[in-house]
Amino acid sequence: MVHKMEENCRDLKHPVTFPVRAALLAQSFSQLSWLLQQSDRYSLTVWTGKNDEFAPLDLLPYRTEFDVSRMYYDLPDSVRTELMTPHDRT
Repeated sequence: MVHKMEENCRDLKHPVTFPVRAALLAQSFSQLSWLLQQSDRYSLTVWTGKNDEFAPLDLLPYRTEFDVSRMYYDLPDSVRTELMTPHDRT
């Protein structure tokens, strides 16, 4: 699926953020990593449904591998707080 996403966005000139459901992140790291490597214009917006269950630790590889400017989060406050590093809190 990420190959088709990249193909559809390849010729666009503006930034593109791909919405990614948090519950699917753990199983998709290599595919999403590939996608972000295709263009500096690409970013991910991580979101969750109200009743979704996922381990916040699944987000850590993304936080350590990718620049913060390429990751956006639309998550409940409790999860965002859990993910914050000391630097984020200042």
